[in-house]
Amino acid sequence: MAADLVEESKAEIVAALPRRKGSLPRGPVPFTKRERELRKQVKSAVGGVSEAISILGNEPSLGLFRLQEHIRKSVPPVVECKEHFVEVGAEIKGACYDADYAESTIAHMKTVEQFSLIQEHLNKAIALKDGLNKGATNSKGELDSIIQSMAYI
Repeated sequence: MAADLVEESKAEIVAALPRRKGSLPRGPVPFTKRERELRKQVKSAVGGVSEAISILGNEPSLGLFRLQEHIRKSVPPVVECKEHFVEVGAEIKGACYDADYAESTIAHMKTVEQFSLIQEHLNKAIALKDGLNKGATNSKGELDSIIQSMAYI
């Protein structure tokens, strides 16, 4: 780097010296190969920085656009799923109510006396039917006694 500065200083001093007749005209000194390369590198670096600043300046709006696009695509299925869950929840709530009501009804049925009487009469009727099927009532007298006992049921 120091050698570069020395070279540049020499070039400036030579440019400032008075010229003899017949020498190169005064004015801007033509760039050396090294200076042209350096200018090219500086231009590309400045261009890259400029592009990076431009991208960073537009990045938030691009990010918001992507976010908006994502929301636009993903929210309708989520809303549909939520509506489905609400419907299923209502159905489950109704089924739970029905099950609780059935349980309380069955518990109440055990305390009703008429159901126990019905059960008793059904058992008697089944026993009489079994007796008839076995042929135990071959005589007319036995059949009349069975019919009379059924009348009291």
